[in-house]
Order: sequence, then C-alpha cells, then structure tokens
Amino acid sequence: AIVAVLDWEMATLGDRFVDLAHHVRPWWEPANTRGAATSLREQPLAQLGIPSLEEYVKSYCDVAGIREIPYWNFYLGFAQFRYAAMVQGILKRAAIGTATGRSMLHRQERVAEIAALARSTLESS
Repeated sequence: AIVAVLDWEMATLGDRFVDLAHHVRPWWEPANTRGAATSLREQPLAQLGIPSLEEYVKSYCDVAGIREIPYWNFYLGFAQFRYAAMVQGILKRAAIGTATGRSMLHRQERVAEIAALARSTLESS
C-alpha cells in the first residue's frame, strides 16, 4: 500500500504548515491567461463542490486537532514567495534551454505578480 507521496523539491522537513500553505496554492494562485489551470480564483467553488480556502483549512485544523494555524498569513506569504522563486527558476531553465515544455506557461511578469501577492498577504497580517 502507498503510504506517502513526496516531491523531494517541494516537501519541507519539520513544519507542516509550510507544506499546507503551498498545498492550498490553487485557492490563492492568481489566474493565468496562458493556460495554467491550477487557479481556483474566480471559480464557482460551491457549484463545483469545492470548499472555500477557509473551509478547507478549517477541515485540516479539525482533523489535526487544532483550533487554528498560528501565523497563517506568514505561512501563506512564505509559500507565495517560494512559488515566485520556483517560477523564476523555471524561467531561468527555459532561458538556458534545460526546462521541460511546461515552462512555456510561465512569463516573467508572473514572478512579480506572485511576489506582490506575497507582500500583500504579509502586510495584511
């Protein structure tokens, strides 16, 4: 039986909330007009049977036996900056010719857009 699936580049050791904040990326990721279909923003979540971000995190807390995630905005902002850095890395690999075809879905403006989201998230704490 499979007991876990890890992406060694993405997993953290020691802080489950960092992983959770990245895991919920579809809820906070800005929509991308170039074909990346990972964003849930502006989608009719209830119609699709998908919980809101708040509902999803609450269910995580319920299962984990905690009331709330301390410093949640910090974890979201951290995940957002981390994702911006990952996109920048993909763009660099594309520029030097070592990226896979998926990299073409990203553009430089996306890095700034995600970094701005991270800053906004952290400033709203």
